[in-house]
Amino acid sequence: MQGQAIRDGELFVEYTDKPLSGWGGLAVFFEFVEQTGFFRLLEQVFPEKKTSPNFVSSGDIVKVLFATVLVGGNRFAHVERVREDQVIQNLIGAARMGSADTVRRLFLGLTRGESQTIYESLHTFSTKLLFDHVQEDVLDLDSTILERYAREQASSRIIRCWACLPARNTSFIFGFAAGEHRPCAGRRSLSTS
Repeated sequence: MQGQAIRDGELFVEYTDKPLSGWGGLAVFFEFVEQTGFFRLLEQVFPEKKTSPNFVSSGDIVKVLFATVLVGGNRFAHVERVREDQVIQNLIGAARMGSADTVRRLFLGLTRGESQTIYESLHTFSTKLLFDHVQEDVLDLDSTILERYAREQASSRIIRCWACLPARNTSFIFGFAAGEHRPCAGRRSLSTS
């Protein structure tokens, strides 16, 4: 390891040949999904259609997509951010990292039936994972007050957007019960006039 002092000796900089990444926090997420068996399930339900001896497995492609999204990617082209990062490749446990085109081709190649099978498998897995750990019923309430006023001409456009509201102040109550598998919502008026 080599070093160098900068800023009149205030800061010492060392250089290394080891691979480094700014995305080391991904280790926590990938350790979690490894412990839950999520990627093992994905590798079982994603079809392997490739026959080339040089192919990237479907499981590795999905792992690359997850890593891309977690580092802020929102397009297939952003796969290139993580593709060349050796640390991320080791973190996600991918034998090979596919390109943006590889990821896109995997998802474009899925049939409707394959997509449905993948969805149902993942939905069953996540529902079981979440609801097996519920020990008591919990009701979370969220109350939002929307105020609307019609004093100026500019605000009249806003009033048209909220024309369905019956009163000046309306409170929406959203409830989510852990034992129930669907949210419930209600609306009450806070107007005194």
